[in-house]
Amino acid sequence: MSWIKKLDWVFLIRFLMGLPFLYMAYVFDDWLPAMFGVAIIATGIVAAFTKTGCGYAGGCSHNPQ
Repeated sequence: MSWIKKLDWVFLIRFLMGLPFLYMAYVFDDWLPAMFGVAIIATGIVAAFTKTGCGYAGGCSHNPQ
């Protein structure tokens, strides 16, 4: 069960949101949903590496100090 604690849930949600767009692009042979799905997944990858954005560091708001 320790692997569940190590899982990046924010990235997983973004990845799972992007997959249906890639599936629709494949089924309907259309590039627009594919671009949107790739953008969602790429945003999730960047956010997972930098740990910034909604879901990381306590929320979505940006509090300049």
